Amino acid sequence: MDEDEELLQEAIRRVMTRENRRLSEETTDEHGNPLPRLDLDHPPATTDDPLLRVGYALLPHLPTGWLTAILNVAAAADDVRTWVMITKPGEGLSQYEHLHYLPDVAEAAASLRHATYEPERGAWYGFILRLNANGTLVLREDYESPPFLHWGPREVELVRRDQVLYPRPPERLPAWHPAR
Repeated sequence: MDEDEELLQEAIRRVMTRENRRLSEETTDEHGNPLPRLDLDHPPATTDDPLLRVGYALLPHLPTGWLTAILNVAAAADDVRTWVMITKPGEGLSQYEHLHYLPDVAEAAASLRHATYEPERGAWYGFILRLNANGTLVLREDYESPPFLHWGPREVELVRRDQVLYPRPPERLPAWHPAR
């Protein structure tokens, strides 16, 4: 790598570090509304809020000193898949940790999916949840993209069954959907 490439990579790292720090300190959404927040010091035994349940299910899996945790969930029918990227203090690859399928988090995500289903919109196929070190949660649901990166016969059947369990009007089905 030449000197210019090294300088560019260092500049990108600094910008990303600054942006991650800014995002981790957010307390409101883009409209000025307070973000949902976990009580990190005294987590409740239970909560009625399905989004908070997902956050509280994720919390015990995080290492000491974590900065942000990005939970990626994909779902169709009763199949829920999870993947988490955790940012920790440090530099380089050592500042990241990855977690794969977490059954308790998947169960909470399935409950969230059920609770947020709307007949005219359907259920989301995926979401990304960012848990910040200040306890705030930022959720981005995806109702249009395919839930799975790689497909086989099982995934096609899951997505078809999903339309039975969480129906949406045929005109609201994405172009990729096998039930179209």
